Amino acid sequence: MENQEYYLKSLLENLRASTAVEIAGSATSFEDATELIEKNAFDILLTDLAIPRKKFVSSATSWFPEADKQPKTEIGLELIRFCSQARPEAKIVVLTVSNGCGYFLRALRAGAHDYLVKDYVDNNLAQCLSIVQNGGRLPLPANLKKMRAQFEKDGSFLPFNLTDKELEVLDLYSRGKRDKEIASQFNNSPRTIRRIFEEHLREKMGVRERQEMVVLAVKEGLIDPHTSKLNEF
Repeated sequence: MENQEYYLKSLLENLRASTAVEIAGSATSFEDATELIEKNAFDILLTDLAIPRKKFVSSATSWFPEADKQPKTEIGLELIRFCSQARPEAKIVVLTVSNGCGYFLRALRAGAHDYLVKDYVDNNLAQCLSIVQNGGRLPLPANLKKMRAQFEKDGSFLPFNLTDKELEVLDLYSRGKRDKEIASQFNNSPRTIRRIFEEHLREKMGVRERQEMVVLAVKEGLIDPHTSKLNEF
């Protein structure tokens, strides 16, 4: 499952070049993916985390504006939960550009078996899937590797007792995003995002300024130091 058709084409070409992989199907929307999951037997679901819903439904020609309002990452998590219930024997691998801990932990909690950051995939995608099929673990950035180890010990683990949303807001702050930009991703107001920082993150992490918060988050492995923009604070 990949929402960008040009990247999906590249993935399929990569996998078809391997004799070890048989492709059961591909999709570019939530609806097409769930249909494939219901109708096909497979060992591994490889899916992006940010996926869209269809704006049009085949049985009708009306447009559903709500399809634009739900964050694509929430739809991706819904697909993972759907596959976990419909095909509990299948392993789910998330292939995404995001190396933020918030998304990573939420994917694992939804039922993902493993997580693969696109930058870590060269032309060895088939090999990565073979590792998963044989019970192995995929290579991860250091911060996600630490989170995976903690999650496997305690599935409810989140550092500093942060909530999933607080961790995602923290990750976005570290990338240089401002309150207004973050608010648009959560369909919240900038005031709500500021309150999350002032009343939640600052208190839980024992910091006063956002730069201090990001420095601590990098030190604790909550966010990837390569994507944080400390110099912009």
